[in-house]
Amino acid sequence: MGPVRPSETTDFIRCPRLWQYKHVEGWEPPASAWTPERLVGTALHNALGAYWLRYDDPSRWVYQSFNTGWPSDAPLEFSRDALESHALKVFDKVLAWIAKEMPDAQPVMVEESLDAEGHTIPDLVTREEGDMLTVTDWKYSAHIAPDRIRYRLENIDRTHQFLHYCWAVGEHLGTPVQAFRKVVIVGGPRIVVKAATFMPTPEMLNQWLTGARGMWQDMSEMRDGTKVAYQREAGCRMYGPKWPCVYEAACWDCYGDRKKME
Repeated sequence: MGPVRPSETTDFIRCPRLWQYKHVEGWEPPASAWTPERLVGTALHNALGAYWLRYDDPSRWVYQSFNTGWPSDAPLEFSRDALESHALKVFDKVLAWIAKEMPDAQPVMVEESLDAEGHTIPDLVTREEGDMLTVTDWKYSAHIAPDRIRYRLENIDRTHQFLHYCWAVGEHLGTPVQAFRKVVIVGGPRIVVKAATFMPTPEMLNQWLTGARGMWQDMSEMRDGTKVAYQREAGCRMYGPKWPCVYEAACWDCYGDRKKME
């Protein structure tokens, strides 16, 4: 069994039953109400990609993202002009952070796929501080209380997605990744940019790869019915009661009955 894209494996880690409903059977939960947070995050990612690709005036990608992503039926409570202006302010704040914290970074890969399926796509790979191969991941949140930001920067050396990126980039380029950086970008209540870094070691990645291969094999066997995709109850409310798993009703109200789920 070959590598499985990080986002899919992350769903499996949360709950194999969630993974089965979403990635094997293709069930989709009811659409949630539109909010601009994802659009602002997309605009920032696009503008940052343009910046590292050395395009002229990367801020234009903020406007372009809003042109293509703003729905015609957006709720009146949201002002496109205000959100666009805010996204530009956040982008400027990130650029100032880059100038200070990554002054000598030279881009190697910018949002390039590392597999044939086009799924494993790290945000940025650079060479820094004497040819150190570094992977950077941008994470945007519209609002985080100041005293909660530090939690977004903890235990990043135990995050499957990040370890997968370190391993996959090293395999792709034929040289080990020496540093991984997670950059947390917060839009409010005030704009904040903070980062945490870890240095992956061969021992760390070997241990991760052993566990990952076991999960990839389990997914393969669950996909073909050799194993049962069981529930992992801790995954139902792992982000707190306000953000339950979107498949919770399928498990606990419908008990997996496909006709009820419809």
